[in-house]
Amino acid sequence: MKHWKSKNHKLKIKLNISFFIGTVFLLMPFMLNATDFTEMKQHAENGDITAQFIVGYSYSLGEFRDGTIIEKNDTEALRWIKLSAEGGFSYAQFHLGGMYNQGIIVEKNDILAAKWFLEAAINGNISARANIAGFYYYGTGVEQDFYKAYAWASLASFRKNKNAMNLVQMILPNIKDRDQADSLAGEYYKSYGAGDS
Repeated sequence: MKHWKSKNHKLKIKLNISFFIGTVFLLMPFMLNATDFTEMKQHAENGDITAQFIVGYSYSLGEFRDGTIIEKNDTEALRWIKLSAEGGFSYAQFHLGGMYNQGIIVEKNDILAAKWFLEAAINGNISARANIAGFYYYGTGVEQDFYKAYAWASLASFRKNKNAMNLVQMILPNIKDRDQADSLAGEYYKSYGAGDS
């Protein structure tokens, strides 16, 4: 579990990256019918963005979802996860943002973390919405913007994301025009929807 420390160290926001991705990985058997790693890799090579993520994640663990041991390969992990993220799979985008945020396999890079969290947020990923809200709040990898932070945190709060709900309360004292902030949140909702659960 990774934590952000606020600049004033009054609050830590938990990034549930490892739990969230682990949960997604456990659910993956229902997303594709591939029975083994070779078959999954074939789906990935044929352009299936879900399979690309599973293959990349499997390489990062050195294990396929059925417990089969495969060679751990960070280069292949990054290649497949990036392909999936670039293809628009929000779980891969969120995972890639987390990799850059934490410096896992890649060099830590807040700008790239913010880029991929934002892509995942736009594509409906609730955890990414909470994370990019925090990035805007603290000015991590992006220019500090309390209104964008509020809008993204509000969208994640609609789905009862506790980190986002806490973040909204932190952001509100920094909002000078609540109507403007609510309007931006409404625009984001119209553009990007409620997101996944």
